[in-house]
Amino acid sequence: MLKITTSEKTYTLNDCNVFYGYDNLSDLINSLSILDPTGYLKERRKIAWTAYFHISREYSDEIRKMYFTIFEIASIVREMNFRYINMAYALPSIISNVNTSIQLSWRDNKISLKTPIHIELESNLVEEIKKDINVKINDKEITVTENDREIKNSFDLYQITGVRDFYIISRFRYNSGKIVIDIDLEFYPSNKGINREISIEELNRVLRVTAKEVNEKSIGSHSEFEEFMISIVESLIEPLIIGVRENVSELLGLKEMVYIPPSKPFMLNAEESALNAQEVAQIFLDKCEMAINRIRSGKLNFSENEYTSYLPGLKIEGGLIEYNGKSIAISPYNIKALATIILELSSIKENAIVFLEAPEEYIIDEDRRMILNILDTVLKNGNKIIVHTWSRSMKEMLESLCKENRYL
Repeated sequence: MLKITTSEKTYTLNDCNVFYGYDNLSDLINSLSILDPTGYLKERRKIAWTAYFHISREYSDEIRKMYFTIFEIASIVREMNFRYINMAYALPSIISNVNTSIQLSWRDNKISLKTPIHIELESNLVEEIKKDINVKINDKEITVTENDREIKNSFDLYQITGVRDFYIISRFRYNSGKIVIDIDLEFYPSNKGINREISIEELNRVLRVTAKEVNEKSIGSHSEFEEFMISIVESLIEPLIIGVRENVSELLGLKEMVYIPPSKPFMLNAEESALNAQEVAQIFLDKCEMAINRIRSGKLNFSENEYTSYLPGLKIEGGLIEYNGKSIAISPYNIKALATIILELSSIKENAIVFLEAPEEYIIDEDRRMILNILDTVLKNGNKIIVHTWSRSMKEMLESLCKENRYL
């Protein structure tokens, strides 16, 4: 017997569970979604984005000035290259007096910020994660031990500035509910060109002439910098997210969660379509995205197993799903529905809790016994199932299965 309490209700579950009618299991699915690979990545991304959102709002001026400074340096480098002036010769004595948005300095044969950007943000990430998942298992709350963590990273600015050997250098730390970030710029001028000087006023004039261009490029590159920063925060909080997932798994006694939604043929069509991961995320609900990625995982790791034996004509050829030697795209809806169930179940690597909604949808009466046999195999493999049906006859058949095999 397993007791799971979400923000909305308490569920008492056995190995085999049948819900009928208007029950809404979304809160239960969302609370356990961290056990699904896609759900895990979604949770990590969400927490990281929230943290970065607060950082970008509280330190918007500093971050905006950094963007401007990056393209101001690029403008200076372009001018120096045009004149074929040796930057390693001309810049060390004057760079600190050039009117860039953030004052620069020369040290250790490189140009960097005179005072690196320092950010501190109070953020209890563990509580944020627990508030988002919000589940108790057998009356026990999720617990995670916080450990200090530090990550150093660099972002090559060549792609957006055209300047080589130019980087954002960052150091992220998480310590006792506080995120601390130090950001610097580093540009290593090559020692080539004519050894002659250039005046501070000439460089300031370059910055005035290119001010509009600098502004436009800073705005245009914002999303790339944002993605870089979020990815670092994701790496920073990774141990915390892993800790939460492991704690949920330990309390639940299961390693994975599989969600098989209604409209199964359309999930299969989406996976087989030309939609990329970003487009799938934009079009479909998080739950459906989890299902589509499970289908993809089952397809990529396809092999004959006890689930595929229920639909012998199901094959993967050239990365595409076929049934009886033809594209599954032209197969009847009941075959697509069964194939979706089988492919998702084939993706399971360790014992799982399996949510199956509307198993009766799109299938013919003769397929119902196959559904029951598939679920019986799922249970015999040490998994738990939660089936949500809108069919009274399917409900009775499922309950009979559970009772006959003493899963209730």
